Amino acid sequence: MPEWLISLISVFWGAILGAFLGWSTSLKIIKKKEFYHASSEFRESFIKELLFLKKPLDTSVSPTVQFLEKAIEKHQIALIRFLPYLKKSERNSIKKAFKNYLDPLNFGASDSEIKTSGFNLYDGYSDSKNKFSREEGRELALKNMKAVLEFSKFK
Repeated sequence: MPEWLISLISVFWGAILGAFLGWSTSLKIIKKKEFYHASSEFRESFIKELLFLKKPLDTSVSPTVQFLEKAIEKHQIALIRFLPYLKKSERNSIKKAFKNYLDPLNFGASDSEIKTSGFNLYDGYSDSKNKFSREEGRELALKNMKAVLEFSKFK
């Protein structure tokens, strides 16, 4: 086989390989960019509540429960918008973390069911097994919210 033909074939396959590598790299970059955009929108929907929960408890401020209940619709919308950007295993994990945020002691809900009745537990709670104060309830709300937001960290 002539040397010029071997060179031509090598250049051809090199160009194909280069084009494929460029294409696959650009796809990864686009996916990552979309994830970062969705992630920032998702995290943004929780900022006000995170700041509220980090403040020291003041009795003149509205209770944690009322504050979180005002934001639940915004958080649910953010979750729905963010889910398509996660892997299937991450989707299941974030749904479980979100359910735990909504119902911290997991009263009466299956893993696939999301309930909102549990916010009252963040305002202090006591039963035969569990007891915590308002301040501990706020800390629990903050911990559960951070667990949900963990999925939107930049990778």
